[in-house]
Amino acid sequence: MTLTRTLTFAGLGATTLAALLTAQGCGSTTSGGTESSSGTNSSSSSGGSNSGSKTTTSGGNSSTSGTSASSVGNDKTDAGRPPSRAGSSTTSTKPHNLAMRNLYLGDETPNSSFTMSTTAWETFGFNIDGLITTPLSKDVCTLDTAAGATTADQADGTNGIDNNFGAHIMGGLLGSVISSSAVSGDIASGKFTIEVETIGLDGTATQTATGLTGQLFAGGSYGGTPAVNASTGEFDLTDNWPVNGSLLDNPASIDAGSQIQFTGAYITNGTWVSGDPATIALNISVSGVTLGLQIHAGVITMPLTVDGAGQYHAKVGQISGVIETSELLNAINVIGGKLGYCSVISAVLPSIQASQDIIISGSSVSNTAGTPCNGISIGLDFDADEIALPSTIIPPVDAGGGGAPCGSGS
Repeated sequence: MTLTRTLTFAGLGATTLAALLTAQGCGSTTSGGTESSSGTNSSSSSGGSNSGSKTTTSGGNSSTSGTSASSVGNDKTDAGRPPSRAGSSTTSTKPHNLAMRNLYLGDETPNSSFTMSTTAWETFGFNIDGLITTPLSKDVCTLDTAAGATTADQADGTNGIDNNFGAHIMGGLLGSVISSSAVSGDIASGKFTIEVETIGLDGTATQTATGLTGQLFAGGSYGGTPAVNASTGEFDLTDNWPVNGSLLDNPASIDAGSQIQFTGAYITNGTWVSGDPATIALNISVSGVTLGLQIHAGVITMPLTVDGAGQYHAKVGQISGVIETSELLNAINVIGGKLGYCSVISAVLPSIQASQDIIISGSSVSNTAGTPCNGISIGLDFDADEIALPSTIIPPVDAGGGGAPCGSGS
């Protein structure tokens, strides 16, 4: 069964969307591959030679001997991968709720300086297929050269990280009003956040256990500015951030739980993992209109620390997966029509198609030579702090609009 999980980003205005849609320089691709689950690594290749360009990690090392090698067994501790499940089932039943404080999209460094960078994306997300792709790689899906794709921009990030969203979509927005710092500023001012509530943490910094659970809430408008620690700038345990009712099983009851459940969560040496890869429905609110995306083979991780007051913090958490290109194009056409941006939609669609680097078929993600790429890998980073358990619901708001979707979709 494929699980659907939803994240909501709010606070991106119409001017921001216009900058996104008109930005150029997005017409290159990298390659991705198969996402393994339950701690099992797998790789996809054609079985032939590679012109000396593509290998898999093995104990954190890679080779460039000229052939594709398989990744090692079920070891997900290799570089570029989430940690493996380990340990026995947790006995803790105390809930903890962490709210994202900073969100890094790949255009700026994942720290308080938010320095613009053309390489920051290289460490965002995970090595989805266990492969390290270079411009010489041959056993990958067929790029959309008609849209401007070129093998010169095919290289993966650090340790084979797959993140064409950061490399080529956000990479074309440097200097525009869309930025990690602007989005994080909206969070700091209380416009929105994303909350991950989990049960099973035992209060130790190096906990290793299975059997954790979790759920995700979309934080709406705080109704002011959330409290922060004056010395660290981190959220306070007293912050009670209202949640958007649209993601609740019962829109009128938080106790009924979220629609987004992490039943297979675990923690390894202090890093919390959402569990097996699953589909994440990601909704970006733009001027009150929702841009709906789907992240397939999605995984969320949070390296946790706990301070002297018992408050948990996550520094440089990760969200990784693949966006199906047709779904992205359709979603942009819908929101573009609502906001009246169809004139710029047509200019940006080829750049999005040129960023395809992976194959999606149903819930399966792969990378096979001779098959056209139809997906875009994505990796996002975030920082989060523990806040109070949510107790207030804000009704969902979508301002909508009278415009029909631009064009005919993809």
